[in-house]
Amino acid sequence: LADGGSAWGGVAAEGALEKEDLVRLTDEVEMRVASEGDGPWMARCALAEVEAMVERVHEVARMARAREWAQVLEHATWLAHDYPEHAVLRVLRLDALSALGRLEEAERLVDSFLQLEPEEPTLMATYARVCFALRGCAGALEVLHEQPCDQVGYGASADLKALVHRVSK
Repeated sequence: LADGGSAWGGVAAEGALEKEDLVRLTDEVEMRVASEGDGPWMARCALAEVEAMVERVHEVARMARAREWAQVLEHATWLAHDYPEHAVLRVLRLDALSALGRLEEAERLVDSFLQLEPEEPTLMATYARVCFALRGCAGALEVLHEQPCDQVGYGASADLKALVHRVSK
């Protein structure tokens, strides 16, 4: 929560709950729901979850800025289990795999993302970058040829396509 406590009154941050604490917290939650209705309480819990997720993602981004790629991959993968469609976590995982030289894994991962969102411009550009790293200009051009580089949102693919054409000549 904004005040630093948890949605459960801060006890969870102190360690394992004792039976008495659990009973007390359950009673508090039941009284809160009874007095406020479950709408405001659920909204506060949802907000607390979002704030916690944002902080976790920021921490992984700090690891990436420090080039701690193994930790980035571990933490971003762990968070992706709870937030599988989070765009920043996708990019962090792909960047970590690429930085660690695990390009085949990066290709499989971005391909799995593209199965869910086949027209997503950032994923398409990332896929082309990975193909370039694995198979050179020919691999990147094969992928870029299929992308609508002239459409709004595909600037990264258009830039990569122009660069690959210059390099391949």
